[in-house]
Amino acid sequence: MNKRTQYLIDKKFQLRQTFSLIGIKFSIIALIIGAIAFNAAYNNNQLSTNNRQLRSIIENQSNVIIIQDNNVEALLTYSQYVKDKTHQRAILDVARQHGTNMKTVRQNITTMEDIIRHNENIISYNTLLLVAVCLFVLAQGVFLYFMLIRKTHRISGPIYVISNYMKQITEGKIPEHVRKLRKNDELQEFYDIFAKMVESIKNRLKDKKEA
Repeated sequence: MNKRTQYLIDKKFQLRQTFSLIGIKFSIIALIIGAIAFNAAYNNNQLSTNNRQLRSIIENQSNVIIIQDNNVEALLTYSQYVKDKTHQRAILDVARQHGTNMKTVRQNITTMEDIIRHNENIISYNTLLLVAVCLFVLAQGVFLYFMLIRKTHRISGPIYVISNYMKQITEGKIPEHVRKLRKNDELQEFYDIFAKMVESIKNRLKDKKEA
């Protein structure tokens, strides 16, 4: 038997069954994706808010560093004109302490910048993951469509063959030979009963003619 290349034999039946199953699948997946999307959007919004706050803190601390550096620079310049050694040492101690403090502040700024970059990576990852999930679902939908069309074809094919034979019988044309179904076709038992019925009708008509 030649292999059928037309998979949409009974379009109404096959498409109805296919899209009903795909619709159920996509309805369930839509709820799951909706929950994931809401969670991702909420997390991204929180991370973006945190980043804005961190950038504001970094900007303020950077301004403080500039102001403090200018103040200490002014004190060091002033110390050059001060003859009191105690006063000079006090200014130098302030400058050293300022250097230590500013080093700590700059380390904090670096840490906050690292946190911002990490948060931005998480935001990008969440967005990419959501897009990947949507693309995967669409690809799965396409795959499911063709799989279901092939599956329903294994039902529509036998029905199509039986319908053609029944049309011939109603027109008074008894098939000389009822061909076999393909190995993977459904309704095998029903088709065998139908074939036996056709064979029985053919034998009865043959007996009548001989009588």
